[in-house]
Amino acid sequence: MRRLLAFGLALLSICACSPRQPSAPDTAPPPPPPPPPSASKQQPAEPPALAGTAWVVERIEGQEELKNRRSTLEFLEEARAAGGGGCNRYGGPVQIQGATVRFGELLSTKMACDAPLMEQEQKFFSALAAVRGYRMEEGRLVLLDEAGEPRLRLAPNNDPSS
Repeated sequence: MRRLLAFGLALLSICACSPRQPSAPDTAPPPPPPPPPSASKQQPAEPPALAGTAWVVERIEGQEELKNRRSTLEFLEEARAAGGGGCNRYGGPVQIQGATVRFGELLSTKMACDAPLMEQEQKFFSALAAVRGYRMEEGRLVLLDEAGEPRLRLAPNNDPSS
């Protein structure tokens, strides 16, 4: 019996020391390495393209616009912008590169409206002339001046013909 027990212990120690063979080959490829953490922080996301979008003004210089006549802005193809100032229609060139935007000389019709609407329209055109950049906030377009201060806040215009 002692021999049988000694033989079993010897066999067990030999099996424990030998290398194991995998039962089945590994078929799943290793996961790809994660991107370096600094890569996403180095390059800010490209702002959404403005060409082909239409907007209605909610705020000019931080003040709500008159509810009865809203100013609009449409970014057309081929670097053009157009819309309504509240009283008069306007249009002209616009340069957009990345998050930088600059309106060229805008031409408008010369209709007369009541004083509050004319004042609002003048503030709108002055704000457009000061715009140098933009950002998106909660689906709204915020047009910024050279110091990065908001000049206009616009909501998507679902009816650009208005």
